[in-house]
Amino acid sequence: MKKIDFTYSAATLERRFTLIRELELSKVWYQILLDEEFSLMVIAEKLAMPNDRHKAIASLDLVTNRYWETEELHEAGVIRDLMENSVPRRYRAGNGISVVKGV
Repeated sequence: MKKIDFTYSAATLERRFTLIRELELSKVWYQILLDEEFSLMVIAEKLAMPNDRHKAIASLDLVTNRYWETEELHEAGVIRDLMENSVPRRYRAGNGISVVKGV
């Protein structure tokens, strides 16, 4: 997670997020919130500030980018090249890849 400096209105929290859990840290109550549409988790203070906003102390982006599954890499044969170049020479057998046990 990264430290961030922004707030959410109470209406935004209610509209966008699902409450996952509440927890107390250093005598302050926080909410762990999930935004399923944007695959985002946020930890925000449970009690609103005087301006009816909740301070977010952390966020976590839940999106995984699997670059090796992209169509462009698959078509270009790049995946095979990456695999072959990542295997140490002592484990290679000719043009193929094999596993040598006990090494």
